[in-house]
Amino acid sequence: MTMCNITLNGKKTKFLPGKTILENTRDHGVKIPVLCSHEALKPYGACRLCIVEIEEQGRKQIVTSCNSHVRDGMKIKTHSPRVQKIRKTLVELLLARTPEAAVEQQLARDIGVKATPYPEQGELCIMCGQCVRTCREIVGACALDFVHKGSKRSVAVPFFRDSKECIGCGSCVFVCPTGVVSMHDEISDVRGEPERIMDKWETRLPLQKCSSDGNVFATRRMLEHFARKHEVSEGFLETCSHCLRKGNTK
Repeated sequence: MTMCNITLNGKKTKFLPGKTILENTRDHGVKIPVLCSHEALKPYGACRLCIVEIEEQGRKQIVTSCNSHVRDGMKIKTHSPRVQKIRKTLVELLLARTPEAAVEQQLARDIGVKATPYPEQGELCIMCGQCVRTCREIVGACALDFVHKGSKRSVAVPFFRDSKECIGCGSCVFVCPTGVVSMHDEISDVRGEPERIMDKWETRLPLQKCSSDGNVFATRRMLEHFARKHEVSEGFLETCSHCLRKGNTK
């Protein structure tokens, strides 16, 4: 494979073609801050924190490294004064939106931002879109999306609650960097049966008990969702993975 000749922060090196600037710089041990990037998801470029300064044929520009691919002869600066200034402003804006988010507080410490000059909004969602993209790209449920525009933009399910598309898999909870997305299991006051509550989306989903050992192991809607998409073994909808492996089905 022909490598790309790159100048990274003043040093000549070689990058793999076909990979993004962010992927290549990580391979070379150069740390670039990111919020919306995840190795399991397609590049998105929403948070803009991964910006770098590139120069090609004497022309300089700022690009997001997560969705910009390397080209031979490219000069890349990951922490130039211009980049640092923009990143500082971005972190100040994010810190104003989500002042209590631990990930933002850590970013501020890393970049040297002690306080934000902008009015604090007290939100927790940083609009990274990881929950929306995970639900769409990996789970395939498409239960989440962005609503409204500008400062009122947020993530929600249709009609903001009681989602018919949410399968209660918890993938959105897993990828959320701030903890604003959460869920818990409890016994229903109405049905007296175990159910999962997606707190952020105000959605309740019945949980399936294993027909073999009686333990709760998934939401019924999640099991049916994956059974429609994939060929599953006999007893998949009623039996937990532990009992399926042991061959205990009823």
